[in-house]
Amino acid sequence: MVVPEETTNDAALALLLAGSVDLVYIYADQASSYKKECDEGIATPLSQGGWDCAMWQRFGTDFAYIHTGIDEYMNGGTTLSMHKIGSGISDILNPEIDDFMESKAYFKLCEKYGLTESGCIPNDHFPDGAGDIDYDATPYFALTNDLPASASCTTGYCQCPQ
Repeated sequence: MVVPEETTNDAALALLLAGSVDLVYIYADQASSYKKECDEGIATPLSQGGWDCAMWQRFGTDFAYIHTGIDEYMNGGTTLSMHKIGSGISDILNPEIDDFMESKAYFKLCEKYGLTESGCIPNDHFPDGAGDIDYDATPYFALTNDLPASASCTTGYCQCPQ
């Protein structure tokens, strides 16, 4: 395993494109999002803390995802608690987080930030169909074996033949 000195997606992609590594782990929507912003001319320039558009615009040509749909990280979101192992804090926090994610307040928060269609895990308070994902528009949410027929390595999302 190689960890770049600078732990950014740009640094990881630079290693991949240089042939220094065979694969990198980057969230499956990142390359698509970065490339889109670069193509539309709205990406923050590299000199201002953005990303290297010359690299990201090679998505679907010189690199693509070979595994998508890993969403286990979403079960707890990105809640961070720093405490000593064995302190019992997780035993207190985890049930509270689980309860909140089943509440109407959670739905309202997701609704407030426009995340009811994707980005939040639907509960009983979400409308029917919430969370149904259009994999043609967002292939990065699909499990590799469930990628739509429109997906191919040239779109940046390689299918895995059975």
